[in-house]
Amino acid sequence: MRIRRIALRNFGGVDRSDVAFPSDGVTVIEGDNETGKTSLIRALDAIIEYADNSMSRKIKELVPVGMDVGPEVEIEVETGDYAFTYRKRWIRDRETVLEISQPSHEQLTGRDAHDRVVAILDETLDTDLWRALRLDQGTALEQATFKGSALGRALDAASGGDVAGEHGDALWDRLKAEYARYWTKTGRAKDDLASARRDLEAASEAVTSGRAHLLSLDKDTAEVERLKAQIDGLEIATTEAEAAVEELEERVEKITKIRRRIDTAVVERERSGAALGEARSERSRRDEQLEQLEAARLALEEIEAEVKGAEPERHLLTKDVADADAEVAAVRAAWEDSQRIYERSRQDAELRRWEIEVAQVHDRRQRIDAARTELLEATATMELIAVDQDQLGHIEEAYLRVVELRAAVGRALPVVRIDAKRDLTLILDETRVDLDQGESRTITTHGHTEVVIPDTVTFVVTAGTDGSDIVEELRLAQALFATLCDRGGVSGFEDARAQVDRKADAERTSSTAHETIKRDLADLTFEGLVHKFESLTSRISEYRSSRSDEPSLPRDHSVAQEAEAGAKQALAETDGALERATQRSVAARERMTELEKMTAGREGKLEIARNAVGSARTVLESARSELSDDAIASAESEARKALKAGEREVADLETQLRDLDAETLDALLGNALARRDRSRSDLADRSDRRKEVQIKLALETERGPARLVDEAETHLVEAERRHGAIEGRAAAAALLHTTFDVHRSAAHRRYIQPFRDEVERLGRIVFGATFEAGLDENLSIDTRTLDGETLAFSQLSTGAQEQLGVLSRLACARLVSDDGGAPVVLDDALGWTDPARLDRMGAAISTAADDCQVIILTCVPDRYSAVGKARTIRV
Repeated sequence: MRIRRIALRNFGGVDRSDVAFPSDGVTVIEGDNETGKTSLIRALDAIIEYADNSMSRKIKELVPVGMDVGPEVEIEVETGDYAFTYRKRWIRDRETVLEISQPSHEQLTGRDAHDRVVAILDETLDTDLWRALRLDQGTALEQATFKGSALGRALDAASGGDVAGEHGDALWDRLKAEYARYWTKTGRAKDDLASARRDLEAASEAVTSGRAHLLSLDKDTAEVERLKAQIDGLEIATTEAEAAVEELEERVEKITKIRRRIDTAVVERERSGAALGEARSERSRRDEQLEQLEAARLALEEIEAEVKGAEPERHLLTKDVADADAEVAAVRAAWEDSQRIYERSRQDAELRRWEIEVAQVHDRRQRIDAARTELLEATATMELIAVDQDQLGHIEEAYLRVVELRAAVGRALPVVRIDAKRDLTLILDETRVDLDQGESRTITTHGHTEVVIPDTVTFVVTAGTDGSDIVEELRLAQALFATLCDRGGVSGFEDARAQVDRKADAERTSSTAHETIKRDLADLTFEGLVHKFESLTSRISEYRSSRSDEPSLPRDHSVAQEAEAGAKQALAETDGALERATQRSVAARERMTELEKMTAGREGKLEIARNAVGSARTVLESARSELSDDAIASAESEARKALKAGEREVADLETQLRDLDAETLDALLGNALARRDRSRSDLADRSDRRKEVQIKLALETERGPARLVDEAETHLVEAERRHGAIEGRAAAAALLHTTFDVHRSAAHRRYIQPFRDEVERLGRIVFGATFEAGLDENLSIDTRTLDGETLAFSQLSTGAQEQLGVLSRLACARLVSDDGGAPVVLDDALGWTDPARLDRMGAAISTAADDCQVIILTCVPDRYSAVGKARTIRV
């Protein structure tokens, strides 16, 4: 099969697409994601598989989102001896049309067309091979399976004929059927053999289980006696453990009393320690009060000395401030004169700038007025024209449909020609028609036409159903065309196109006018621009009327700027002098202020120091009135004596506790309690276990275990007999199957050699001269050898697996190109291939495509730039 053309309309996300393909060589379809590349192959599958009335979910998914239209596909295909064009539309206005051009011309529609295409493809195309040669998007590492396809027939011919023969295949099928009665494909037993083996194993297990059961009953009897002896011993051990716990608990109670006394003594010791700490704190506070009084007295003496030494510096700073103020007053008068001169020159320069700006605004306003006039005229034109580009497209589509249907009506309706051999009168559908001798009249019949030759003959011409349908379809198409023209306010298709062109010219004029207005208005509105012109004009007039005549105005803007610059320089010089004088004045005042602050600070510190001395003396006297220094010393001594007495008592009690070895006693009591609990638990466990075994013995004895063992041994003998008979037949079937398979495998190795040769020929272009490939029984590549190192396909890198998948498809396509061949389709393959390998893969693809058709779909054009003989189509 060769694909010559695929055209889509309203297909999924594709509005329109029409792609033609050469019969051989490489065609690369380039396009961004979601531009409809993969849709080309989906469309090919859909038109072949689904009738136009199919409501399959896959067909419904092809309808464009938000549109009430039917997806449509048209293909041109060559396959076997056939060449045909096939079109199909689903969902809306369903249609199927087939036109066969070779080997003989045929035209079919509807279900007949669908069935005819299916029959042609069944006759000429190996569908398994067609799908194997496609590497769809998302399955880049999937290997193709060619066994049983057209490749098999091509390899058969290449290896020298039929490798098995019809009789060999029939015998092999019978051997496989007999083998399958007893064995699975992996050599495991099944059906009768597996059943016989299971019966034998079950019977043997039943005998073994019965005998083991009898033995377990004897063990259970011995277990009951052993548990009774353990229970007697555990009862004695439990009594002894309870007595030991009582003795140890009495000793623990004595230790507990001593621990309570220790706790009480510790509390008293801590209370004495707290009292000693409080007495020491009181003594520390008294020492701090004495130190604070002495520190305040020394600070007061230091500040009094500082205040006395600062008076000479104050007199000198007062004179500096007065001198600096006089200098500032003189310099300020000169600065005010310079300021007046500069302000007049600045206003003169601004006047000349206003005059320039008024002229510019006047020019912008004139351009805007002209553009607004053009905009009004263009807007009026656009408002008068109702039809737009979308309506023009609908009118054009309706017009072409009417033309197409008119031609179809001419082909489909019957035509009656009447040649008058003499003067005669006819009645055509009740209308009288006179014909002279030799005159002719042609009638096209839309429905029923009655032709009457009075007193001679009456005959009726009836149009077929198809013709009536086409006439009705033409009437509807004409009505739609007229409606669309009325809506657009046009007389026809040519008038609509002229109106749309005129409207487009008006839109361009409008756009240009808008741009002119926008550019000249800049950040202003038109009213703002007018206001700006009037404002500037008013400013110029006001300034001229208020300015004195002396000195005269500069003659232009540049002279005004020079005058302004000179005045500005003079002002800057006087400004600098004023700033320097002011800085000297400020510095003098800052020094005076700083001195005043320091003086005020010293006086404040002096007051604070005097208050601090008085406060410290008051605090000390108040504290001594409440608690004298001697009382503090006495309280500290008494607290120290009480603390030492408490520490001696705690030490004595802890010595008594150590002598009783409390920790060891706690460990002994804990162990005795655990021993008692363990004895009780073990006693209960052994008693429960003895009861369980006794009950089990009673139940099992009632079932007659010895009789059940005898029955199991009888069933085992019967199972062994049946198993021996079936096992012999299964072994014979396995031997025949293995022997025949060995000979078939040898033939298979000769069979696949041509395919391996072609894979290796292409593979050496990509991997180098040492490349070899191993094939499995499905003709898939299972190993690759390079430089003597062989790796399984699964061990190869992702890129290498991808490359081998492409090469195997190309090799197959070359071998079958003359026998039921099909195109190789690669949808975004080689994404894992490095740049060096891409160059070699390009050479391999180009070489293989000399004998077959290769179609590549990609969103990464550079990936296939190395394919030298490729034709590129951008979608």
